[in-house]
Amino acid sequence: MITRFDLHRARLIRRKDRKENELDYPLLTYPELYILEGGYRSFYESLPAYCSPSAYVPMKSNENLFAAIRKRYKDIL
Repeated sequence: MITRFDLHRARLIRRKDRKENELDYPLLTYPELYILEGGYRSFYESLPAYCSPSAYVPMKSNENLFAAIRKRYKDIL
């Protein structure tokens, strides 16, 4: 199932990509965007050989939380 949120997010990414590359039209940083039914987790579980790096870390895991904190506060940590 593809939600309106997924489509909205894809459109926002495309709009931002076009804006960032407007002087180099039709060049795009992300020439192909895909909406994955079931999300990345479902895709990874079905076809892990196509994923790089070949590991899946859930979005709400402590590993991702700590990475986000380090990124946000990299100047003071």
